[in-house]
Parts: sequence; structure tokens; C-alpha cells
Amino acid sequence: MAGLLRQLIEECSVEGSGNVAVAVRNGGVETITSLCSKIPIRSSEQILVLAFGALALLIHGTSCVLLRCRILVWYADIEGTEKFRSSGGPAVLISHLREGIRTLGILNSGFSVVARAATSNEVVKQSFMELKIDELILQVLNEQSKGTVQSLYDAIRVLLTPDDNRVVASEVSSCHGNSESFLDVRREDCD
Repeated sequence: MAGLLRQLIEECSVEGSGNVAVAVRNGGVETITSLCSKIPIRSSEQILVLAFGALALLIHGTSCVLLRCRILVWYADIEGTEKFRSSGGPAVLISHLREGIRTLGILNSGFSVVARAATSNEVVKQSFMELKIDELILQVLNEQSKGTVQSLYDAIRVLLTPDDNRVVASEVSSCHGNSESFLDVRREDCD
């Protein structure tokens, strides 16, 4: 299994090959999401990390830009993020992140998927917020003392940044609501 996931990652990492688009069109996102839902963390951590890596590539391909201050920005691939959402990806991912909260590899690869899936897709952002990702993020920040979960900060940035591309007027304030949710959870921790 690990070998197949590595090969998928390798093939989808070839810039300009079109392999990501072919994989997404032929059910790659749904298949990897389903696979993730069946992988137990305890016995298959390495495979789950590879599966999250493949999922991150399939959701947004290799289109990313490194801006000043080392901030990654991914270009939106609505087809990939919608397939992730409709196949139950947010719930599967949050479940594994909660279970693997003390595992740096799971956290880094999992929050990388969160950042890519939520980029330019308010519906996916809202799905993550409904699954209480704000509480999970604060729990990770409080408990993680060994190592840094860089992708966690990318996920926070994406979740709190408004996307105007597909947002209806009534949803424009969702970013503000997400920020308030993070603050409310933090206030509860301080009490």
C-alpha cells in the first residue's frame, strides 16, 4: 500500500503532466478519502501520512506559490475540493486528527489537507468549523511541545481568510464568525 501511495504522489508531483487532473476526474479524491476512512492510526501511521500527502496533492495539485515570509498560497481547484467535501473528507480528516493528536506526522500531513481543502472554498471551511476544528487547533497548540506543526499555521490562515470568489452576500461574514469562534474557544480555556 505504501509503495502505491508513494508512486501516486510521485506521478502527481510532475509539474504540467496533467496527472492530477486525470486522477481527480477518475475518482482519485474519493478513493483516497475512502481509504483514509478505513486506515487505523495505531497500526498504519506511515500509510495514513502518505494517504494524506496524496490527498493534498489531488485536492489542489502542485499549484502553489511561495510568497514573502514563507507563506504558501494554493490556487483553488474547486472540482477537487468539492469531491473531497462530498465524499465525507472533512469528517474523516478531523476524526484522524483527533485520534492522532500526539503524532507529529499525522498532524502535519492532516493540517496540510485542511489548508488545501479550505482554500477558496467557503463550504469546506464551514464544514471544518461545524466539526469544531477551532477547538482541535487550540488543543494541538496547547499540547504540542515537541516539534512544530507548520501546516497548522497554514490551516489557521486559510480558515480565517475570506474568499470572495464564490461567497454569497449572506456568507461574507463567515470569516468574522470563524474568528469569533476561535476567540470564544480560547476564552473558555482561560476561564
